[in-house]
Amino acid sequence: MSVKIISAAAIIMASSFAAQAAQVQFNVEASIPDNTFYVIGTGWETETQRMSWNENNLSLNAFNKDLKMKNANGGIKAYLQDAAVLTSSSNPDPIPLTVKVYNQTLPVGAAGAVEIVSETEASTERTRVMNVSQTAPFTAGSRPAAGEYSGAITMMFDSVPSDES
Repeated sequence: MSVKIISAAAIIMASSFAAQAAQVQFNVEASIPDNTFYVIGTGWETETQRMSWNENNLSLNAFNKDLKMKNANGGIKAYLQDAAVLTSSSNPDPIPLTVKVYNQTLPVGAAGAVEIVSETEASTERTRVMNVSQTAPFTAGSRPAAGEYSGAITMMFDSVPSDES
């Protein structure tokens, strides 16, 4: 009889362990660009870009980054969604920035969009340089106040239909 009780207890313990479960849950993302039209960064766009201060020139050092782009159905035009500026809580005056792609200055707003890659060039993937720089130089009298400055730049890229290129 004691054997049956031990066996029953072992079965009860085993079934209570089997009823326990552990769960691991996580999210996964993937971005797969359209293979007929895309403009993508080369990995830099997920990190904050730092513009260092050059005291000798009283300016922010510009930076360059690559963009990969393709449009199988026409050219590619670009513009800025909003003005590119750096702002600071310690200074009410923003620092205007100029954004260029393939040596074309990007204007603010779709109405002024500039073609950065022609239809012929855009038919195969191209790598083009984007440059961000301070718009105007500072002088000793216009030097910005010390502090941390930040901003967000949103570039928009549109397809230029074949008959417009």
